[in-house]
Amino acid sequence: MNGYLTLSEMAARLGYKNGDGLRSQIRYGALKAEKIGKTWVVSEEEYARYREEHAGKPGPKPHRDTVSPRSATNNKEREHA
Repeated sequence: MNGYLTLSEMAARLGYKNGDGLRSQIRYGALKAEKIGKTWVVSEEEYARYREEHAGKPGPKPHRDTVSPRSATNNKEREHA
């Protein structure tokens, strides 16, 4: 659809794993969206507004399967202790 993004597309642009958090934002009124059939869509303008408002704010937490180099080092140190 021209001028609109699905929540999956918007999530990908924002670097989120999926659109679940965006659905919560719709429920709380922080994100304006329309539902077409079973699909939520957001206008390009609303996407830009949301991105601008949330720029620099903490993003989603890392996935559990993601291990930071620091925590990997700490785990190895614990194993050898």
